[in-house]
Amino acid sequence: MACALALGSSSEFEYWLSMYARSLAICGYESLLRTLVDMLIGRIDKTRMDDDQSSGNLCWWISDAARILSFDRRKLITSIIIPEMSKNRALQRITNEIAVEIEALR
Repeated sequence: MACALALGSSSEFEYWLSMYARSLAICGYESLLRTLVDMLIGRIDKTRMDDDQSSGNLCWWISDAARILSFDRRKLITSIIIPEMSKNRALQRITNEIAVEIEALR
């Protein structure tokens, strides 16, 4: 995803974001999916992430802009991440939680 951003390729970014979300959802990694959503909506401060040794600088490539390439951040969550999460029944609770949060942000 970082390379797609560096190259300015929105189609590649969308593809790799969906692949990443799919692999996290298949494995049932709730905490990583939550972190991904929080990064996309800007809840995770980059300076806080830089100070946190356990994070490994997870979001050095995400800017503070309202959009990522040509995508609205919330639309990425509703069109890519939530559908992938909904394929795993074990993630139903967190999927509903995130959907409600995104709806409240509109």
